[in-house]
Amino acid sequence: MIDRTYGAWSLALFYACLPSLGFASGYNFGTQSASAESVANASGAEASDASTIYFNPAGMSLLHGNHFTQVLDVILPSVSFHPQGQATANVGGQFVPIQGDSGGTPISTTVVPHAYLTHEINDRYSVGLGIFVPFAAKLAYDSNFVGRFYGTETSLETTTINPSLSIRLNDQNSVGIGLDAQYMFGALTRSIYGPSYAYGLSPSLAPAVSAADAQGAMDPYANIHGSNWGYGYNLGFLHSFNDDTRVGLAYRSAVRENLHARETLGNTTGLQSNLIMQGLPAALVHAAPTSAPAQVNVVTPESVSLNGWHRLNERWAVMADTTWTRHDRLQDLNILALPIANTSISLPWKNTWKASVGLSYQLSTAWQLRTGYMFDQSPTGANPGVFPTMPDNNRQWFSFGATYAINASNSIDLAVSYWKIDSRSLYRTYDNATQPDIPGNPSALSGTGSSQGQLGGRVDSSALALGLQWNATF
Repeated sequence: MIDRTYGAWSLALFYACLPSLGFASGYNFGTQSASAESVANASGAEASDASTIYFNPAGMSLLHGNHFTQVLDVILPSVSFHPQGQATANVGGQFVPIQGDSGGTPISTTVVPHAYLTHEINDRYSVGLGIFVPFAAKLAYDSNFVGRFYGTETSLETTTINPSLSIRLNDQNSVGIGLDAQYMFGALTRSIYGPSYAYGLSPSLAPAVSAADAQGAMDPYANIHGSNWGYGYNLGFLHSFNDDTRVGLAYRSAVRENLHARETLGNTTGLQSNLIMQGLPAALVHAAPTSAPAQVNVVTPESVSLNGWHRLNERWAVMADTTWTRHDRLQDLNILALPIANTSISLPWKNTWKASVGLSYQLSTAWQLRTGYMFDQSPTGANPGVFPTMPDNNRQWFSFGATYAINASNSIDLAVSYWKIDSRSLYRTYDNATQPDIPGNPSALSGTGSSQGQLGGRVDSSALALGLQWNATF
């Protein structure tokens, strides 16, 4: 038996942590092309290879013949949590001090592939297929993390399959459309404070459990994992003033994910035995389920991008992009997890802008050098009430790279980016939860919240991104 709010909280906190680990602000993974990464994603109107499917499908009209692009991104992130003040857990509405550490090294190297293919049907129509990762995250604090009641281990994997069509309207204008089929899988593990759960069964048992719960030995953990498909679309427009100047407009729709999940519990034996030893009826202790279905609706946000590309002369070209993302779709997370609990978490996000500029220099017939800069807003703003597992903040990209033409049909792009993320101070307390009555003690958890308690600290983070890309025409 555990704290009756554990199921919904585990699911809620899983979704709450998704944005925190994206390598661009909000949910976004951040890089889907090494050629784009080398100019800090300022190349939406450049349309130089098949990855234009992701940035602007209208750009396929500039690609003659067949084009294939294979991308491999390697992200080397650094995240460290620095506790500040006394961390607590909640027992019957009272904050009880707890011990823990900073969580160790919570994030590791991530390797993500993407692939794109385009085919020119004739001088008006082109089709393409993109397979890429729009959102991805990994996090694993150690088991003694001071914020373990919010979350210790998380992962998110998404893959989008994006068939696309481009139509050349005339010599200056092209449009594009794509359909997005997005598969999402996620998992979360978090600890549950044993004395808080004991209080839910019988308030008089909480002190005894607290005394016996040496270093969290009797704290159960909950693991939630789930997956599902969601669907959306993307649109693009490209206008060429001449061979040297063009502008583009792109839209990517929201994708609604109705994630079907299951939660399982672990490390419950010691706590159950202790409660029975304290005199609680065994039937009541074993009455709570150790596995239950759960469901939550998630909306990944839509975005609109305006970009331009201009060739100054035979060697130099400049490019720029500005993107608006509707992050305010995330205001609350409402989770259905009966018979365990229903939970509502307030997470007010704001819409964001990001802006980037890029520059390319044709060093020789074979080599082109590229560089770029981006400023990317965080949807969390300056609010210190962010979740400990989502310390998102404003970031800057400093990007460099090169394109090497092996021959007329093959080229390689290399990119290196440093992502500087502002430090995040945070302070969080437990959110609102409702739960069904407990057999034998129907009012025990009424209005008591949950075991997350209070947590304060500072998160420092940054990342180094490496991109390798092969482009082929045939």
